[in-house]
Amino acid sequence: MKRVSPSLCFSAKIRAGITDTTAVEGMDKIESLYARGSRISVAEVSPVAKLPVKIAVLSHVALRRTLELAASFVREVNAVALLAPFLLSRAALETACLAFHIWKEAEECIKADDTSALSLLHEQADKALLGAKSTKYRFELLPQSINVLTIVQHIEKRNIPGITELYEGLAEFCHPNFAGMAGAFHEIHEDRYETTFGELAEQEIIDRLRIALGPMALALMMVVEVIKALHVSLPALVRLCEREIFEGGTWPKGLPYPRREIDQ
Repeated sequence: MKRVSPSLCFSAKIRAGITDTTAVEGMDKIESLYARGSRISVAEVSPVAKLPVKIAVLSHVALRRTLELAASFVREVNAVALLAPFLLSRAALETACLAFHIWKEAEECIKADDTSALSLLHEQADKALLGAKSTKYRFELLPQSINVLTIVQHIEKRNIPGITELYEGLAEFCHPNFAGMAGAFHEIHEDRYETTFGELAEQEIIDRLRIALGPMALALMMVVEVIKALHVSLPALVRLCEREIFEGGTWPKGLPYPRREIDQ
């Protein structure tokens, strides 16, 4: 599969109107993370344990999805579009929260050295990778997806205070509420007893786009943190999962335990 490096470069007009664009622009310098995850060998991760592979796959597809959304976000901001950047920022934040939540749960298992919690982590990883909300589009054997708002609220309590407020701010523009409807496309002229329809002035749009920029930057930082942590701690997760299999009596015959390759 061809790897496409996303472009995250704002125009001079946007940089002049929004001074903190570097929080997003700096994220296009993560080529090493992007290239490092161009392939995953199941045999190299673990020929026995499936969970570490699932979490590695989830983390890397989340990185790519977030980067594509970020590149589209930059294009729409440069075009001074109002609503599309909010939709893209929200999608990116949801993606990052899902990957971040699953990895943090994995870290808790590693920290506690607790194999009993792995079954729940298996279930969550399956829902994150294969889940769907609609019964019409969900195959019979596939799980229901995890509720994103539940994840956001969970991260709010345990990891990132204030993230729920950021998410809800995006929702005001994504849903047909005042900010994304009447507040965006019509103006009341009380002196003339008249309402006119049209788009906001360019600078007014740029001022509102600041609300979408912070969550997008946070989403990028979250997925980068997940990828970096994954490459540091994945061997520990593999050891824990393989120990669960060995202690459960289902370790393959003829395969030495523990595997020395994990620490190499």
